Amino acid sequence: MQDQFLEALLSIVHNNQVTFSITLTTPGGLIRGTLISTKEYFDRFAEAFASAWPGENREVLRTGLSQWGEERFMEGDVDAFIHLKDAHFLNGDGSYTKNSEVLWRGRVADVSGYSLGRG
Repeated sequence: MQDQFLEALLSIVHNNQVTFSITLTTPGGLIRGTLISTKEYFDRFAEAFASAWPGENREVLRTGLSQWGEERFMEGDVDAFIHLKDAHFLNGDGSYTKNSEVLWRGRVADVSGYSLGRG
C-alpha cells in the first residue's frame, strides 16, 4: 500500500518547486538529502551528465535528458519515484557518506518510513 501522505508531500514539492530535508528508510538502508521535484532532478542530472560528455553535442544531450523532467512536470501527477539532491547514505559504522551533490532517485513504493530533516 502506498503512503498517501508521502505522495501528498511529493505533490507539493512537484507542483510548487519547494524543497525540504528528509531522511528515508528503504530496503537498502537510510538515505538523507533534500527532496526535489522531478523537473529539478532531471535538470540537474542533464547538466551533470552533459558536462562530463567527452565531445560535441553536449547541449543536445543536456536538452534531451532535461526533457524527461519537463514532460513529467507538465503531467502534474505524483511521480512513482522520489528524488533527492545532496543525498547521503548511512554507512555500516553509523556515519553518513561525506560526498556532496549526489542525486538519488528511488521508487516511492520502496520507502518504508521517513522523517523530516536530516536525522
